Amino acid sequence: MLVQLTEFLPYVLPKVPVCSPEVALQAIREKTILFCKKTHAWKETINITPQANVTEYPIMTPYDTNPICIYEVRIGDYKFFPSGKFPMRCSLDQQTYTLPDYDRVMLDSVPCCPCNDIIIYTAVAPKQDACGVSEEMYELYAPDIAYGALADLHTLPELFNPQVSGYYQTMFNRGVGEARNKNFYHNSYTSRTIKSEYF
Repeated sequence: MLVQLTEFLPYVLPKVPVCSPEVALQAIREKTILFCKKTHAWKETINITPQANVTEYPIMTPYDTNPICIYEVRIGDYKFFPSGKFPMRCSLDQQTYTLPDYDRVMLDSVPCCPCNDIIIYTAVAPKQDACGVSEEMYELYAPDIAYGALADLHTLPELFNPQVSGYYQTMFNRGVGEARNKNFYHNSYTSRTIKSEYF
């Protein structure tokens, strides 16, 4: 379920009553993107239907997001490793994948009978024109993202207050640190999957 970014406004506008909702919303959007990029807190599981003799596939993430970090690529129990980043003691015939960019994945090969979907576990961040975040992101991190937005808003001429901005930035940074520690060392993914086929 997608939660609109306007749902963040009650966390922000009461503290900056002279600020317009449009300006506040832009600050919220920018800090949401930064929060996701710094913490990898928003994760998705992408399912792709493999095609015969096709090794390159687009990575299509939901909700106007971009993939920012690929954690794992597999077909059933068959795991692909990042090219050039083999784990120790990994056999040299282990299949690999490469990322020409974060919009597509290239597998060195596909098993001869790919009866299972390609599954990609990825962290995502909203695009610049995104309108919302996942329900989990909102429930867990709305106050932290609001702190970041308030820090930025208090650098505007009509709201300029370095001390208040610094306070909110400190609170935002603390939230980022806590979320980063949680998500970098405890990789959990939402149960949603996005079905995409390559043609």
